[in-house]
Amino acid sequence: MRIGFIGTGSMGGMLTKAFARAAIANVEIVAFNRTPAKLDKIVLEYPAVQKMDSAASLGKTSQVIFLCVKPGDVQTVLNSLQPCLTRDQFLVSINSVWSIADLEQAAPCKVVKLIPSITQESLSGAILTMYGSRLTHADLELMNSLLQAISFPIAIDEQQTRVSSDLTSCGPAFMSHVLQSFATAAERQGNLSREQADILVKTMIYGLAKLIVEEGFSFHDVIKRVAVPGGVTAEGLKVLEPALDGVFDRVLTATRLKQTEHETHK
Repeated sequence: MRIGFIGTGSMGGMLTKAFARAAIANVEIVAFNRTPAKLDKIVLEYPAVQKMDSAASLGKTSQVIFLCVKPGDVQTVLNSLQPCLTRDQFLVSINSVWSIADLEQAAPCKVVKLIPSITQESLSGAILTMYGSRLTHADLELMNSLLQAISFPIAIDEQQTRVSSDLTSCGPAFMSHVLQSFATAAERQGNLSREQADILVKTMIYGLAKLIVEEGFSFHDVIKRVAVPGGVTAEGLKVLEPALDGVFDRVLTATRLKQTEHETHK
C-alpha cells in the first residue's frame, strides 16, 4: 500500500515522520510539498519517504492520500487532484474547517477526517477520526489499523470536533502551560533550579499518565488517594478549586469562537 502526504508543514510533516518511524510492513510513503526545501529535510532524515514532484502525481499512485494543507489551499489541491481520483482511494483530511460533506461533494473518494495531535511525535496519544458515508466495514478496519501504528484512534461525531480537539490536540499546549507555571512557582518559592523543577514536574506527569492510562485510575481516584482530609494536598486544592472555576469554560468558548471565524473565511 502506498500512502501519500500533500503538505509537509507542521502537522503534515509530523504525520509523515511518524509513519516513517512506525515502519509499517508493506506500506510505502510518498510526499509532496509546494516548498521543496521543507520536504527535503524530511527525506534527508527519513530516506524511506519518497519525494513526489506534484500533488497530481502523488494522487495518481497513492491508495491513501493525506491532505495536510491550509483551509484556503484545499480547493486548489482538490482541483489538481480531481482528474486522477477514484472511488477506491481514501482522501484523508486533517483540516477541521472542511466538513466531510464538503469533501465528499468535491471528490469521489472514500473520505476520512482526522484531527491529529503533537503526541503522535511519540507514536502515541489520541487521533480523532470521522468517517464519510462511502467507507465499508473493511475500509474502517484498514484505516484504524494504519492509525494504530502511530496513535490511539478515537471515533467521534463530526459535531463534536471542536470540543474534542480542544482536549486532544490543543490540550497538550494547555496542559504544558499549566505545568510550566507550576514549575516556575516551585523555582520561585522552593530554592530549586529550573532544571530541577522541570524534572520533578515531568517525572510526575509521566507517572500520573501511566497510573491513569495503564492502571485504570480515574481523576477522582487520584485526588481521593492523594488529598487526605486536613492534609497538605487538600489545602492546596482549596486554592486551586476557586481559581480554576470557569477557566476551561472560557478557554473552550474562546476556541469555539475562533473556529467559527475560520469557517467564515474558509
